[in-house]
Amino acid sequence: MHPSPGAITAIALIVVVTIALTVRSRRKRAVALAAQWQAFQQHRSSGQGQLLQVARVYQHGHRGSKAVVTWCDTGRQQDAWFWNWHVPAGAFLLVNASSGYGPHSHNPNVLYVQPAQVRAWVPARLLVPLSASAGNALLPRPQRSEAADVGPTGQLVARALSRALPR
Repeated sequence: MHPSPGAITAIALIVVVTIALTVRSRRKRAVALAAQWQAFQQHRSSGQGQLLQVARVYQHGHRGSKAVVTWCDTGRQQDAWFWNWHVPAGAFLLVNASSGYGPHSHNPNVLYVQPAQVRAWVPARLLVPLSASAGNALLPRPQRSEAADVGPTGQLVARALSRALPR
C-alpha cells in the first residue's frame, strides 16, 4: 500500500515548518546572547566589577551555590558562595563582592556574592551554540591588537571566545 499524495504533502509541510521554527529560534537565541555579551562588555569597559569565571560548581543548596571561581586577571582560584543563585559552571561574571570566613569549610577566604553584586554575566555554555548559528557575526572576534590593549583579563576572555567562535 502506497501513501496518498496528500499524506506525503502533509508530512513534507510538517518537516518544512519544523525546520523553519528551529532556525528562527536559534537566530533569536543568537541575537539575545549577542545583546547580553554587548551589555557585559559595556559594564566591563566602564570598570564595573572584577571579572571571574566559574570553574566548577560543587554544591547547589536551597539558598545558593558553592563554586570554585577563577579570577581572570590573576588566574587565582577561590571558593565562592553565590547567595540565592544556582550559578552555571563556565559562566563569566563581573562582580563587586567581598571575601570572608567560611564556617562550613573553615576556609578564611571564601568569596561571598549577593545577587546585587553581580554587575553582568554571560553563560559560557551558550557561546558554543552561538558559534554554529547565523548570529555569530554579531559578536566581534577578538584580534591580537585588541587583546594586547585590554591586558590579561581581556586576553583570557578573548582566548575563551576564540575557542568558541569558528575560525
